[in-house]
Amino acid sequence: MIQPYIRKSIRELHASGKGRNELARMFSIDPKTVTAILNEPEGHIPVERSDKKTIDVELLQRLYGECHGFISRMHEKLTEEYQINLGYSTLTQLVRENGIGKPLPPVSDSIPDIPGDEMQHDTTIYQVLIGGTRKKVVCSGLYFRYSKMRYIKFYLRFDRFKMKCFMHEALLFFGYCAKWCIIDNTNLAVYSGTGSNAVIHPEMVSFAARYGFKWKAHRLNHPNRKAGIERTFYTTETNFLPGRTFLSLADLNQQAKYWATERLAKKRITRHRIIPRELFEAEKNSLMPIDPAIVPPTKEYERVVDQYGYVALDGNFYWIPPQKEDPLCE
Repeated sequence: MIQPYIRKSIRELHASGKGRNELARMFSIDPKTVTAILNEPEGHIPVERSDKKTIDVELLQRLYGECHGFISRMHEKLTEEYQINLGYSTLTQLVRENGIGKPLPPVSDSIPDIPGDEMQHDTTIYQVLIGGTRKKVVCSGLYFRYSKMRYIKFYLRFDRFKMKCFMHEALLFFGYCAKWCIIDNTNLAVYSGTGSNAVIHPEMVSFAARYGFKWKAHRLNHPNRKAGIERTFYTTETNFLPGRTFLSLADLNQQAKYWATERLAKKRITRHRIIPRELFEAEKNSLMPIDPAIVPPTKEYERVVDQYGYVALDGNFYWIPPQKEDPLCE
């Protein structure tokens, strides 16, 4: 039941010019309920339902333990042993409202937006129509927490080497990096452990050191810690992919780069009342610059040179110049 002081506040705010939908959002109630409250005669006192079922919380907790959490068995015992007749859905609602059996969800951390302190990386999977064929692609994204700048790219396959290539490409595009890069507990970067106990793979530690940042894994099953990049993926799904056609993967990535780094960068964010590109210019003083001559990531392959001086790699043949130390060259 809506409390009397809330009903009074709704009437007063509506009289001052607030709309019904706005009031519904403010008080987290249904707009139809707001309409019903506004249509009530002045001085109306709501009467609480007389048929509302109430059960002792201690009884529910005890039955929950005895029945090992099975609500259907709890319902049977209440009906047969305690002669308490109530609907199954009502019982599940009472168990849920009293927080029986399940711990309360942890409160999300409140992390301040500090210039130059944090960027976030993650990946997600989409089904995208490319050249008339629907393909599964992996979207990799980078997000600067303070300025809200974004960079995304799509891959048919994604591994540790491609992760390093993406970070190199994105950071080189921006020319700067933050102090920390928040990631989930992906095995592409995490060697063992999770969250604050995560041990980052030595290869990825060495890679990040070249650019001046460090990896930090968030708590397990806590994706809200990197809500910025999660929101980027949601916006990609609801704003970028619908209504666009892509001739090839290269075309998809070209459009994605322009959308993320140009259109979104110039668009004012309603909640924060900022323009990412303008805020990024101010954040540069707190970010670490990237050397434009930095060597991109490389991958080693072990191949045998054939009798003609060629090595095979991914269906291609590459000629290897003879070395002076090779006795066959004499």
